[in-house]
Amino acid sequence: MSFVREENLVLCNAPLVGGSIEVTGEQLKTIVDASADAGFKGVSLWAFHHLAVVGGGTSSEVVRSWHLDRGLSVPIVESLIGWESGDLAAIEEQCGPTFEVANYYGAKTVAGVVMSSEINSDAATAGLAKLAEMAGERGLGVCIEWLPWTGLPDLKSAWKLVQDADAENLGLVVDTWHWLRQPGGP
Repeated sequence: MSFVREENLVLCNAPLVGGSIEVTGEQLKTIVDASADAGFKGVSLWAFHHLAVVGGGTSSEVVRSWHLDRGLSVPIVESLIGWESGDLAAIEEQCGPTFEVANYYGAKTVAGVVMSSEINSDAATAGLAKLAEMAGERGLGVCIEWLPWTGLPDLKSAWKLVQDADAENLGLVVDTWHWLRQPGGP
């Protein structure tokens, strides 16, 4: 029997920006090159980085070619935010562009987080179910990442939310830094 190992580890290259939401084309190209030079074959692209560079005058095709020319796939696009409110119209407006960037790059998954310090469980469940619906219409999956300093602070609460939203295309991101820092520890 032959076993095939599939590498699913990709670099979330957003930290290479130094926390900047506004990124220039030159900065994003440097990040892409650094990711490829480090030996990664895939990156997690932040949609707002792509959108900022395109908004700055670089064409979408050029930005995508930076990845393709260096042999980098984009299997996951980040970050869906604002969905925990449960406001369906706002979710479509805020999260729609992230899904479009994911489709443009051929990503399979879009990641989301909660930035609010408190959440209403029912609203967040409705919002996550809406994300699953929007993703499903585009052939995408959604994974949620908990952040220890937010209203979704730990694995237990994130898993409950995914279970309550009850969609086959939902899952979790397990970030080791957040795993170690979650309330109560790992």
